[in-house]
Amino acid sequence: MDIKIKFVLVAKILELCGCNKENAVYSFITEFETPTHFSKTYTNSINSIPNFIESASEIFCQKKTNIAKTSYELQKTKENQQNFIQLINENKDLINLTDITLNDNKTKIALGIISNIYLESFVRPVQFFLPHSSACSGQWSFWENDNYFKFLEKINGKKFFIEFNEEIMKSEIWGIKFKPEDFPEIIKRRLIKEKACEKKLDSNAMIKAMIIRLGEIAKPNINYEVIDYSIRNLFTYLNTNKYLRVDREIKFLRMFEKEVIKRL
Repeated sequence: MDIKIKFVLVAKILELCGCNKENAVYSFITEFETPTHFSKTYTNSINSIPNFIESASEIFCQKKTNIAKTSYELQKTKENQQNFIQLINENKDLINLTDITLNDNKTKIALGIISNIYLESFVRPVQFFLPHSSACSGQWSFWENDNYFKFLEKINGKKFFIEFNEEIMKSEIWGIKFKPEDFPEIIKRRLIKEKACEKKLDSNAMIKAMIIRLGEIAKPNINYEVIDYSIRNLFTYLNTNKYLRVDREIKFLRMFEKEVIKRL
């Protein structure tokens, strides 16, 4: 998916979760791919995310971290520091950013990175669960009903970004308000008790929901133990020990996927 499209969509997802849209700039951190830079296979793996967060905090937020100075992620992030800043300057007007103060909040950085990877799975297979599973996540049903290579040619056309962006920004998905009755009875009761539908979507829950969805759209099927381990491992790093309910976030993502796919 075009970097501009992903940047705009990541910013909208962040806003739905009550996060500053400027954290969308972290979606750029895995975008550098040349023979001497990041491999997409590696950078799109959940296993790499903690070190990318540490690298971003140290380089762009001047925060002291415990990442090894010889770390691959740190070295490559340093190497691409100017490219990263250039991407921000080239694209910030797309989401009406003026003064940008980069935030070192781990959850917000993680949501920016994972949102970018999740969006990538709309246009090509992503091996998100490496090294524990080599299965590729992607919109397989959509691809199987289309000529995949003509599809890639279309979405890389000059007019596609303008047309897609105009259409997706008009979608009602961005103003979605869930109601308890939208869910099964047992979930409905909990949502009413917690008054959850009155709140914004939760950033941590959105991260978990994206990991689950990337597992659900994988081929071949991924054992849930791998998905669960990946969630636990990342949230241990993020210092989030609370069990996260993701009913609203999962429902949002399934609706969001339909909105995106019908415009691709």
